Amino acid sequence: MLKRLKPFLLSLLAAATLAGCASNDSPVDFPPLSFKRYQPIYLNVASIEFVDEYKSPMRSPNVEHLMPYSPADAMRIWVKDRIRAVGSDKILQVIIKDGRVTASQIHKDNSIEDFFTIDQDRKYEAALDVELRVYGTQSALSEASVVVKATRSMTMSENASVWRRNFEFRKMIYEMMEAVNAELEKNMYMHMANHINFSQSP
Repeated sequence: MLKRLKPFLLSLLAAATLAGCASNDSPVDFPPLSFKRYQPIYLNVASIEFVDEYKSPMRSPNVEHLMPYSPADAMRIWVKDRIRAVGSDKILQVIIKDGRVTASQIHKDNSIEDFFTIDQDRKYEAALDVELRVYGTQSALSEASVVVKATRSMTMSENASVWRRNFEFRKMIYEMMEAVNAELEKNMYMHMANHINFSQSP
């Protein structure tokens, strides 16, 4: 009985809280995901090709298709903002091997204490596994490649609003992509230096 009543009482509490805050300013959204504050990386390639090896099952426990940005979306934004194709031949292939975000329920004991407490009831885990390869026009073998893997996780309160959920999802992807950005840049300058056009850099 307590378990069935709790969601109803939480919704009443949330409605009362919103009513009490009606005179306050509306929440400010998390900024759009962008990497334009970083210097572009100029590559001597003629084109960029995406290969989506990861296919979302579009059902529970996966939730990446319900988020403002999935890991794959975020990776495409990173490439658009940071990579410039300035060559006359060659191809940069961006292979997204994993881009999942899964949700799992945090165990509860359904005690009296639990009933009167607003808990973190969901755990979300995000993963991105991406490989960048440079191919010439005359060979099926890549001339250079880098691989980056990153993960992030968070928990969410059971009474979180839609705005709060979207805010936290954006924050999780933003933090994961900051790590991906730093690692990709380091690895590209280390392993793809022969394909970077340094004369184009500001």
